[in-house]
Amino acid sequence: MSPRSPEARARLRLRSLGWALLAGLVGAVCGIHSLALPLEWNGPAAEVLPGLMMALLRAWLPLIGAALVLHAGQRSLSVLRP
Repeated sequence: MSPRSPEARARLRLRSLGWALLAGLVGAVCGIHSLALPLEWNGPAAEVLPGLMMALLRAWLPLIGAALVLHAGQRSLSVLRP
């Protein structure tokens, strides 16, 4: 089966849609989680902003990790390349 055959293209399209769906789900979960973070604005901005940035980073860390794993997998495994 050549890379340009309709079956190969359909399989590749399905794999790409699967990865996009998974990435979208991880992003949605991280977004919803970050919206639910408690915001405490008691005090000056110099004291509040570092804690807020750390909370947002912790909320989005799974998405960042998933993106890095996907990128590394695509670079190292030719099966995952679109």
